[in-house]
Amino acid sequence: MIQDAEILNFKCFKSLYLPELSRINIVSGKNNVGKTTLLEALFIFHDQTKSDRFLKTLGWRGIPTVALDPGSVWAPFFHDLDLERPIEIRLKIDGETTKAVYKFDPKYSPAPKPHPTNDAIGEGPGHISTSDEATVSHSLDISYSEPGGHKSREHLYFVNGKPHLDSEQEPKLKHPAQILPARRRETPGAQANLLSRLVEEKKEGMIEEWLRIMAPVSDLQVSYAGGPNIICDVGLSRLVPLALVGDGMTGFLSILLAMANARGGVLLIDEVENGIHYSVQQAFWKALAEAAREFDCQVIATTHSYEFLRNAYRGIQGLFEPEFRYVRLEKNGSETKAKTFTHQMLGEALDAGWEVR
Repeated sequence: MIQDAEILNFKCFKSLYLPELSRINIVSGKNNVGKTTLLEALFIFHDQTKSDRFLKTLGWRGIPTVALDPGSVWAPFFHDLDLERPIEIRLKIDGETTKAVYKFDPKYSPAPKPHPTNDAIGEGPGHISTSDEATVSHSLDISYSEPGGHKSREHLYFVNGKPHLDSEQEPKLKHPAQILPARRRETPGAQANLLSRLVEEKKEGMIEEWLRIMAPVSDLQVSYAGGPNIICDVGLSRLVPLALVGDGMTGFLSILLAMANARGGVLLIDEVENGIHYSVQQAFWKALAEAAREFDCQVIATTHSYEFLRNAYRGIQGLFEPEFRYVRLEKNGSETKAKTFTHQMLGEALDAGWEVR
């Protein structure tokens, strides 16, 4: 579990320190303060074996194509587009600290060898293409300093328009992370594959119970007729695809399945309130906290909604207060600061009518 984090020179953050994180964390703040950027930084830090981790975040932002020059590929990730100042991300996880440093290296050139990869950029939401097919040598060099003095180094670069990753020594961090961007939801096939694992573990009944806070569903099954899909009983004469129940239901299922897939790690959710009606928000947060405990998963979620925040406070109340944190990001000139509230502190602020978003 991430206990605190420090991010330097990443996108809008010249510096950001997040103290005292817990199992359930809600992040809020004004537009353009860096809520989504925080999730992207944590995702990039954890997705250490994937060559397309940076390009994925651009795709989630709705950028369909990027040119293969340093100003287009790497500069957008550096504060003030300044490639001279390295990005640093430091996380304290389960009492041990790991630091990653990202430096632009215009001189790196990979050794002449074949570069097979399983990480070619695909099509569809969350993926982008590159507009240049020429081989380029500029690289992002990544150095990790891990517990026990272990150090490792990687090089991210492009060959024939595709991202590649060379590891001089692979990092040891094995802390799974899943992210649900605001503009992206898992396909029915991907959801079906994740649910099938829970069916094998006989935990689909637990998922059904949580989903019933939104609609009376039962008998979740994976159907392979016409391609993998999740079907369920909603009181009709036959089982129907869960997607027909509504976007809120499939969005909530995406959260639960991603949490199960990030056991022992962290789930990052952007705009967690999307599709969740106000009448079930309190029950939603109770279910989310129960699932986080069941799957030993930390949740860091962003929201713009005052109502959703109040219902989070109520849903956690009496059950999970010590495991809850609310983080408000504030911008002061070029500096970004995080103010952390415990469950009790948030309740006092809400009762006093303070603007805490």
